[in-house]
Amino acid sequence: MKITANKKTFLVIDILFAIALSAVVLTNMDRIAVWQAPKKQAAKSRSEAAKKADDLFWQPFHQVEYEKIQLYCVSSAINKRRRNITQQILQGTRLTIY
Repeated sequence: MKITANKKTFLVIDILFAIALSAVVLTNMDRIAVWQAPKKQAAKSRSEAAKKADDLFWQPFHQVEYEKIQLYCVSSAINKRRRNITQQILQGTRLTIY
């Protein structure tokens, strides 16, 4: 099979186009990931631990009383949420966002 100059030109153009397209995709992976991500849904309910953590953290935070922030309560609410998410993933159920 003999390759003519015309086919050779198109082959080179195709290869250059593939390289350019790959470069564009690779340099914009973060933008593509954000664009493809599902939209966030607003929380419908909050757990009691989350409400308590808000009271224990945000009130002293906004009053600039950092020494009163009880981080163990805040981290407890965060860890409980992580456990719930992990359990939902392992059970194969739909994630509840709160």
